Amino acid sequence: MSTTLTQSLFELFAQPDTTSVGRGSLTLGERMSGVWEGLLSNGTAECPVCGGPMERAGDSGHCLRCGSVLS
Repeated sequence: MSTTLTQSLFELFAQPDTTSVGRGSLTLGERMSGVWEGLLSNGTAECPVCGGPMERAGDSGHCLRCGSVLS
């Protein structure tokens, strides 16, 4: 592999990923924080797995559509 190609690949992968910046995409952490905010404030949120309704049940959230549990 040439030095130029190796250097270009290194520079590509060494840079932070900014492809989603400005497109309204959320990180996984931001998405999960939003779900918890909804569950704690309203008792409901959108399931991060299937988009169905998720309800708070004690210290966790349970999706009514796919059965996912967030704890």
